[in-house]
Amino acid sequence: MKIGSFGLRQSGSTMLFNLLRFLCEKKGKTIGIWHSPTGNAPTTNTYYKNKTEYDYIIIKSHGCTSDGEKDHVFDKIITSIRDPRDSASSALKRYNEQPLKNVEANWYNYNSIKNKTDYFFFYEKYKKDKLSIVKELCKVIGLAISEDDMTASISQTERLFEDTSLPGHNDMSHVTLLSQSHNTSNGRVGHYRDKLNKHVIEEIEEKYGDWIRELGYIR
Repeated sequence: MKIGSFGLRQSGSTMLFNLLRFLCEKKGKTIGIWHSPTGNAPTTNTYYKNKTEYDYIIIKSHGCTSDGEKDHVFDKIITSIRDPRDSASSALKRYNEQPLKNVEANWYNYNSIKNKTDYFFFYEKYKKDKLSIVKELCKVIGLAISEDDMTASISQTERLFEDTSLPGHNDMSHVTLLSQSHNTSNGRVGHYRDKLNKHVIEEIEEKYGDWIRELGYIR
C-alpha cells in the first residue's frame, strides 16, 4: 500500500509522516521516503513505485506532481493542515521566510491537493485529542491495529521531537526526515500571535481570510 503523506509547509507534515510510519510498522514491513516534486530526489514513479517487498510505503511530499498521480501511485492521500498564520510564523523562524510568501505557497498547495485528499489531518485537532484522530486515520487507510499499538505510535512520534541527537539545522535524518530545526514552536497552537507583527497578521487575514475561514480558523 502506498500512502501519500502530504502536507502544507510547516503544518506538522513530518510529524504526520512519522506517525503513519510507526502505525504501519505495527502491521507490516514499512519504508518511509521523501518525494521531491521538483526532481531533487528519487520520485515514486522512477524508483519506489515497484518496491513490492514492502507492505507499506509512506511517501512524504508537499504536493502532487500531476493530476493523475493519485490514481497511478497513491492508494490513499493524507494531508496535514495547520492554521496558516502559525505555519507562516514557523517558516519565519526556521527559514526567515516572509510570512505572506509562506501563506501564498500553502494556499496554492492546498488548492492543488484538496480534491485528491482522502483525509485532512488537522494539527490542532490532533494536539487536542491524539488517540481519536489516530483512530480516524487508521480507519481511512484500513489499518487494523490495537489501541495499545496506536498509543505506542503516538508516543514514538512524540519522542522523536525530543531527540537531541537529530542532525543539525542544515541536514536531516534519512529515516525520520527530521532535523534540529523542525521544532519551531514546541507544538504550541496560536503562537503566531506572539511571533508575527500585528500588521503582518492583518495583511495575511485581508488577503487570505476567506481561505483561513474555509479551514475553520476564523469564524
